[in-house]
Amino acid sequence: GVAPDLFPADTAVKLMIIMLSRFQGVWSTSKLYLSAVAAWHLKEGFGSVFDSVRYSDKFAMFWKGMKNNADHTGYAKRPLEHKEVCDYVSERVGQKVAKGKNPTKAGLRDCAAMVVAFFGVRRVAEVVALNVGHVTWSDQGAHVLIERQKNSDVPMTCFIPFMPKADFCPASLLKQWQNTVRSEYSLKDDDPLFIVTRKPNSGSRLTSAALRQAWSVAFGDTAVSTHSCRKGGAQWWLQQGLGKGGVQKQGGWKTTETMDKIYLLLSEESTMAKMVQIGLAAK
Repeated sequence: GVAPDLFPADTAVKLMIIMLSRFQGVWSTSKLYLSAVAAWHLKEGFGSVFDSVRYSDKFAMFWKGMKNNADHTGYAKRPLEHKEVCDYVSERVGQKVAKGKNPTKAGLRDCAAMVVAFFGVRRVAEVVALNVGHVTWSDQGAHVLIERQKNSDVPMTCFIPFMPKADFCPASLLKQWQNTVRSEYSLKDDDPLFIVTRKPNSGSRLTSAALRQAWSVAFGDTAVSTHSCRKGGAQWWLQQGLGKGGVQKQGGWKTTETMDKIYLLLSEESTMAKMVQIGLAAK
């Protein structure tokens, strides 16, 4: 730790650029590293050496460049396609029902969680944080209360539609799982919706890591991450004609910049080409 008055701002900027460049543009790692160093300085009573430079023109320019040039492909490597979601559900639920068998509770749970992540355009941490009472119903589908997002403590609601003519009905599957935890596990509104189904921990909240593991094993594709549901869901809603404003509301983005570039893959140069591709504009 170095006291701020002994640490020239220009030197601090240079040292931070060197430090962060070691991560070769991995934005999330750089951000965590910077936060950890700042926290350590505060803990040791030195104050934060970053306070004097965090908002300086030089550091602001570098920080913006780091963020814009970050390799976001690791964050959401590729979107999960709607057909892949249908196949996933069919294998774990549909085919078993067709053969007169009941789906396993874990299989039904994982499918219901994927429904929320894909059609609700949610992060996996938001999915596992849901309680039974966070899902309410109307004639159109499920209304899922998200109490807290990654960058906001303001509650919001996303929508999972009834689709009776589709390959499977996402809202019906979610309702089946909600009814299962109520009837077979005697869970109440304040209890977790997505739970461990095996003893000795049955009934406890499922972790993000466990859900990631279940999905990664199922797809066996290193290009698929749990964030692929959020990315694929955003693109699916756009293809259904929801419009960018509706997609932004469903996914809870504060601005359209991140949504366009990372999730919808719409930059200023590619917006029209993408619209032509999905049939929203003439060639």
